[in-house]
Parts: sequence; structure tokens; C-alpha cells
Amino acid sequence: MKVHGGKIRPESEVGKEGKFRPRYQIIIHISFMGKIEKAINFIFAEDEDLTIENRVFLSAIIIGIFTSLIGSVINLVLNTSVFAAIIPLLLSVILFILYYFVRFKRIHEPYIFPVIVISIFGISVIWVFNGGINGYNVMPGFVILILGLITVSDIKKKYVIILFLSSFTSIYLLQFYRPDLIVNFDNENDRWMDSIFTLFYSSYFVFLIIKFLHENYTRERIKANESEEKFRFMTENSGDTIWHLDSNYCFDYVSPADERMRGFKKEEVIGTPIWSLLKPEGIEHARKVTVKLLEDEQKGIKTGTIRFELELKCRDNSWIWAEVNSSTHYNADGTMVGLNGVIRDISLRKKAEQEILLTNEELKGLVATKDKLFSIIAHDLRSPFNSFLGLTQVMAEDLPNLTMSQAQEMAVSMNKSATNLYRLLETLLQWSQIQKGALSFNPEVIFVNQILTESIAMVIEPAKNKRIEITTDISEDLTVFADSNLLQTIIRNLIYNAIKYTVKGGKVKISAKKNTVSKNVEISVKDNGIGMDQIILDNLFRVDLQTSRKGTEGEPCSGLGLLLCKEFVEKHGGKIWVKSEVEKGSTFYFTIPNLQN
Repeated sequence: MKVHGGKIRPESEVGKEGKFRPRYQIIIHISFMGKIEKAINFIFAEDEDLTIENRVFLSAIIIGIFTSLIGSVINLVLNTSVFAAIIPLLLSVILFILYYFVRFKRIHEPYIFPVIVISIFGISVIWVFNGGINGYNVMPGFVILILGLITVSDIKKKYVIILFLSSFTSIYLLQFYRPDLIVNFDNENDRWMDSIFTLFYSSYFVFLIIKFLHENYTRERIKANESEEKFRFMTENSGDTIWHLDSNYCFDYVSPADERMRGFKKEEVIGTPIWSLLKPEGIEHARKVTVKLLEDEQKGIKTGTIRFELELKCRDNSWIWAEVNSSTHYNADGTMVGLNGVIRDISLRKKAEQEILLTNEELKGLVATKDKLFSIIAHDLRSPFNSFLGLTQVMAEDLPNLTMSQAQEMAVSMNKSATNLYRLLETLLQWSQIQKGALSFNPEVIFVNQILTESIAMVIEPAKNKRIEITTDISEDLTVFADSNLLQTIIRNLIYNAIKYTVKGGKVKISAKKNTVSKNVEISVKDNGIGMDQIILDNLFRVDLQTSRKGTEGEPCSGLGLLLCKEFVEKHGGKIWVKSEVEKGSTFYFTIPNLQN
């Protein structure tokens, strides 16, 4: 700030002689300079998003236009030759047209190599018509060579070098062996003036290129640093693991999210092959994906992102489900050098899917149970009632006319119907208690023989009617840790089934033995009845399929008995299975704990 005329004025408003400079002049000056700066930025496309190669090429065209025009003017002033003045002018016109396509049409690649070739031929012509190759006019040729090496693709760089050296050597040999073909200056002053101007604009050209390259290098470096910082921020704060595998399928980069996801530190993962983190089935799946990538690579197919799911090992030896998105990494030559990818933890999603599957299975089981109950109510429960009602109707209408033997026979039939009906209702009651989870379970140490005796007593009448022999092979002191009511239901149902599907005069044998290894007691019920085929065996314990069939004497069967046996055995922590052959009989096995666990 300065004091001028008794007032404090900004120093910029005070002239060199202390005179006050009107504010509007300063505003006009600033506005004019701002417009010039905007024009320069527009010409050089400073605000456009161009690569450094394209930016260098565009700037080289602008500088080429500028220097060509200056060269043409200098040659006209010095009156060297018509060609020396016309060629730079034509070159500037061509470059201006090229500038239009590069700047406004955004077409770069097709023009770069042809322009460098034309420029090399152009400088060769200038050498011929401007006194030959000497110390001052060789600089533009080397500038063109430098521009070519910067902007031209790697494949074509060698052609630029060969063309420049060929042109330079040809002109130099022409100048040495046929100097009469070289157009020289009329006098020494013109040569010196041309040398000074050529040296001046060539030096200025080199200065601008160096300045431009430095500015663009700085700009690109800042962009690269900013991009790297953005990439680092995203990778380090991403919830997904970002990784890269080298050509040997070993990790050479992994983001910090992997430590949060699987517990491994970065140093523990780098250099580790991907196969060490997978289960055998995951390794097989990953190998198939890798083989396909290699096959596509050999066919020249650039494979896109591949998505798959597998389990990954954690530091605590647990496993997590992960979604892997992988893509191939190619180098500049188009050769596959590794794999990039992202890993996302989907364990919660997998758990939810598993819960949905279990829920669906439970729903299917409930629907099957409902259908089973409706089937029993509609058929199996109605049949005994029909028989019972029919007999009571006969007795009500014809009882006075019946003899004692007939009445007794009908009473026996009614008793059988009532017994079957009671047994079915009891089974339905137990089944419903299981489904509701209301079944009482009170295990205790009990003797197997005692339970077996009680169970046989309940089914002895059907066995006598079919003259079936029941034998046992059980030690007197054999005990199990079981609920007596449930165990009795299991044994009774299995013996009754054996009697039902055994012809008259058949045999049923009940055995039990202790397994010292598993600490269980294995109980079996064997008959020599009609047996079962493989289809029945495969569906025997399924509630959703009907496998029941009538006995050898037409005894009814609801199919619930074996389902109850399975539920009760599993309630004790045991298992049940069966072996059978058609017309040779069946043997049902089940296990019950021998000791309290």
C-alpha cells in the first residue's frame, strides 16, 4: 500500500512516477489478460481429460504450426528460396487441419505416426533447400525424433528411429558427395541470420517441449498420486477383500479387509498359493476355472469376470463361505500374467439359505404329516368303524334269531375290530404327541427281558391265531438306559409287524446283544415272512410316501407304527434299520444306550 494524494491506494494503482492509475484501466488489463489465458487454455485443451501422449501430440502440432509460420516468414524476409518459404507454410496449413481433427474431433491415434513421418520428410526437404545439415538446423530434426519417440506406440518406435537415421544419413551423404544439389545461401549474412533465427525458434521449441513435458509430468504425477490415494483409501476401507495373484497363483497383494475377514496378517498371505486356503472341493472348482481361463487364452478369448462361491480357510482353522469375483490380468503385450479379484464374506447369507432350506424341509414334513393323518382318518380309521357298526347293526336287528355260537362269533369279531380301533387310536395319539413335542421321556435303567415279556403278552393272541412261534435270545441280566413305555412301544410294534407279515405256522425271533465298543444294546426282530422289495425298503421310514400294505391275513396297516419306532429310537439317541428279501423274511434292528450318557 502507498499514500498518494492524501489517500491510501493499492500499490498496483500507483504508476512508476507516483501518478494515480485509474481503476478501470487495471480492470481492463486484468480482463484482457484473463481472456488471453482462457484462449491459451482453450488452444492447448488444458481443461480436457487427455492422456500425456495425446497432450504432447496436440501441443507438438500447435508448436509446429507456430514454428512453421515463423520459419516461412524468416525465409521470406531473408529471401533464401521460394521452396524454403512455401514448404513451412504448407506444413503449417496441414498441421492446422490436423489440429482441428485432433482438438475437436478427438481423433488422435490414426494421425500420430503419419505426422511424424511427414515431419521427418519435411525437415529433410528443409535441409536440402536451406544450406544442408549443420549445427543449428539439425535441432528441429532431433526435436521431431523426440516427439516421435514420446507419442508413437511402442511397436512403431523402431520405424521412427530407422526413418530418421535413414533421412539424416541420406541428406548428409548427398551434402558430402553432391554438394551442388544443396541450395545454399546467397551470402554469409543471410546464412548467419537464418542460423540465428533457426537456433532461436529451435531452442524455443525445445524449451517449450521440455517445459510442457515437465508440467504434464507434474500434472500426471499428481493425478497418479491422487488416484493411488483414492485406490488405497477404497481398498483399505472396503469391507471386501481385494487381491491379486501372480502367474504362479500366489498372492502378491491383498487388502487389509482380509485380516478383518479371515484373521491372517498381510505378511502371512503374501507369497502363499491360493490352493492352501481351499478345501479339496474348492481346489477342484478353482482348477476347473483356471483350466478354462488358460484354454480361452490359447484361443485368444479375453475372459471377463468369473463369479463363483467356495469356502476359505481362516487363521483359527475355521471356514467361511465367500463369493469370489475374478478376472484375468494382462500385460501390455496381451499376455495373461495373473488374476485380479474381490472376495466377499457370504457366511451369513449361506446360513440364512440353510435355515430357509431347513424350514422348507420342516414345512414339507408338516404337510406330509397332515396328509398322512388325513389318509388314516379317511381310510384306516373308517374301516374298523364300518366293521364295528355293521356287526352292531346285525346284532340289533337279528339278535333274537341268532344262536349262541353265532352271537359269540360276532362278539369275537367286534372285539377284534375294537382292538384294532383302539390300537390305531393309541398310535395316532402318540404320533400327535411327537409332532407337538409333548411326549414325555423318562429314561432309566431297565431289564430288556422284562420289557420284552410285557410286549409279547400284548401281541400273543394274533400270534396264536396264526400259529406263529415266538422265540427270544436275550441275556437275563442285559439292561438298557431307556424310557420303558417308549421301548415297549418299539418292541411291540416290531413284533406285531413281524406277525402281520408272516404266514401261518411261521417264526419270529427276538434277539439282543451288547456292543462293548459303542456302549449300545442292539435289539433285532426277525421273521420268515413275505419280506420286502427294494422300493419298499427305500421308502419305509418316509412319512410323505405310502408304503403300508395289508398283512398275510388281511390285517390292516396304517404305516404309522414304523414311523413311531423310528421317532422313539432316535429319541433315545439310537438308530434303526432293516434287512429284507422277498419271500425270505425281514429283520429289523435298532440300538438303545446301555449306560446313562
